[in-house]
Amino acid sequence: MQPFNYECTCNSAWVAAGHLHRQLDREVYQGALGMENTIAVKFRLERTLTTGVKVSMKQWLVNRRYFEEGRVINTWKIYSEGEGILRGMHSDETGWIVLRPTLDGFGTWTDAIVRQAPVLFGTIVTSDWIDDELRQMLQDKVVEDGRALIGTVENLLLEDTLAILSD
Repeated sequence: MQPFNYECTCNSAWVAAGHLHRQLDREVYQGALGMENTIAVKFRLERTLTTGVKVSMKQWLVNRRYFEEGRVINTWKIYSEGEGILRGMHSDETGWIVLRPTLDGFGTWTDAIVRQAPVLFGTIVTSDWIDDELRQMLQDKVVEDGRALIGTVENLLLEDTLAILSD
């Protein structure tokens, strides 16, 4: 539960949905008319494996926001494609977050779920350690994204609150 106004929380969550913390080789795709509730971004994720080898993945994010009575739903899809020694590996991530006002109107309930499916193309021969490293890299990314998104939402909400108090 977020102890902040529902509307402000929904707006802050939408700003955070663009993964502003992902800036490496970032490209934002401008939406077509009528697509103001859609975000499409491409960026690169780099990591150093436990072996010391540097690897990268390209990621494409599409996020869509839906308004329903009593709730807002943000859904996303991230397609990741390995580069270098990770070439031939990809991951499909799907997630959603539902934001609902509390009954007293002084807070916002949030529910979220993320599903991730790492996949190896049949033509690529890999070793178990690369498979394990890929899975760990993707899991670390989900945790990192979660922390960054929550931090962004909280910072935006605190800024809004301080702006109101200073007026």
